[in-house]
Amino acid sequence: MGWFRTMFGRRDHKERPADRDSAPADGPETAADGRVGDPPRGPVELDLPAPDQLRPRWAAVAAVLGSVGYGSEDCRSDDGDWYYHDGGGNWCRLYRYADGRALLVGSDHEYSDTFYGEAAAYFERPETDLLAAGEPWWGDALGWHDRRDGQWVSFIYAFDGQRWRRAPYDLDDGFASLDLPAVSDDRARRTITEYAKGEGDDDLVPDLGSRVEEVLRAGVDVTADQVRALGSHLTEPGVGVAAARGFAAPGRH
Repeated sequence: MGWFRTMFGRRDHKERPADRDSAPADGPETAADGRVGDPPRGPVELDLPAPDQLRPRWAAVAAVLGSVGYGSEDCRSDDGDWYYHDGGGNWCRLYRYADGRALLVGSDHEYSDTFYGEAAAYFERPETDLLAAGEPWWGDALGWHDRRDGQWVSFIYAFDGQRWRRAPYDLDDGFASLDLPAVSDDRARRTITEYAKGEGDDDLVPDLGSRVEEVLRAGVDVTADQVRALGSHLTEPGVGVAAARGFAAPGRH
């Protein structure tokens, strides 16, 4: 397991991504109460996939990570809520409501410039109101936050059944640099391929690309044979398949 932590563990020198959801900050104002940002404005709409589109990718990545020996520690469904941790202290969790709404919360400890609540006091930084201009239910994320996921919350994204929105601010909240694999087929494909390649050429299998595609398309319905076909070093396909199946659970909040 050591080589996996070496290859995919903490990323101490991540590049700050160029394709951020919010515009770059150019001197945000500090309000009288210490909060950072422009004068009050409405919620910011985000271009993110709906939870049902995230599901198959998140499940496929969970299947592969579980199969290489991570179990369900870093990528899992907890009774309908989905969790991802990049191995370096950066994380997110998707809380899902029974009516189709969802809250995506998390933090990147390297690149999150938004400090909320206790984090602002601890780091002695101006506070960014992650609930500004939002609906009351956005605050559920803070009530449900378990510090075992991550100590601080740096972003709260709300899906109302039709669109994703967040509070208005011009700071980097760290979501883009978290690089959640489930956001796109390309990201999920890249993550699965990295783990499928194993330690080197000795672990490569023929037609790896097509085998990765099968796992990605199968999502929650991935089979042990499909996972096993990625390479002999994926020694726990049963664990991986069970992790993927967990993403079939409905929202529970």
